[in-house]
Amino acid sequence: MTIADIRLQRSSGSVRRALLVGLGIGLFVLGLQCVAATETDPGSRGRIVAWEAVDEAAQPFTLEDLNARILTSRELAGKVVLLDFWATWCVPCVRELPELAQYAQRIRGREDVIFLSLNVTDERSSLRTFVREHGITYPVFSGDELLDPFGVFAFPTKLILDLRGDGPGTVRFRHFGFTSLDAIESQVEAILTERAGH
Repeated sequence: MTIADIRLQRSSGSVRRALLVGLGIGLFVLGLQCVAATETDPGSRGRIVAWEAVDEAAQPFTLEDLNARILTSRELAGKVVLLDFWATWCVPCVRELPELAQYAQRIRGREDVIFLSLNVTDERSSLRTFVREHGITYPVFSGDELLDPFGVFAFPTKLILDLRGDGPGTVRFRHFGFTSLDAIESQVEAILTERAGH
C-alpha cells in the first residue's frame, strides 16, 4: 500500500463521516419541522397551540398544480383563503388530509372562501402517486416558493388570508401543527363575519 493509497483511504473515511453527519443533521431538522405538528395531535395529551394573529400584508403569489394549471393571488381577490402547507413525509400532515377533503367539499362552489393545498419538498412524480393512492380530489399546488415569503418553517402550517378590500390583502392568522376541522371553520367564519378589509 502506497502513501497515496493511505491518503485516499483517510480521505474516503472523512468524506463518509461528513456524509453521515450531514444525513444526521438533515433528519434532525426534518424532525424539528414536524415538532409543532405533534403538539396539537389528539394523541399528544391535549396540548394545544393557538392560532397566531399575524395581520401582515400578504405577498402576491403564483401557483402551479399537478395538472400545470396556473393560479395567481390576483384571481383570488374578494375571498378569504385557507392555505395548507404540507408534505407526504409529515405524519400529522397526512392525518389531516381526510378532514381537509371534507372542508374542500363543504366550501366547493362558494364565492367568499377557498382552500388551497400547498405541497412542499416532494418530487412531482411521487406526489402524483401519493395523491392518486390517497384519493385526493382537490387540486394540489407546489408551495415551495411560498415558504420564505410567508415565513413557513414547520409542517403542517395553515395560513388564513383576507384578500377582500383594496390592496394585496392580509395574512390574518397562522397555525403551526395539527388542528381540527372545527378550529379551521371557526377561524374562517370569524373573518367572514367581519367587514371586508379587516
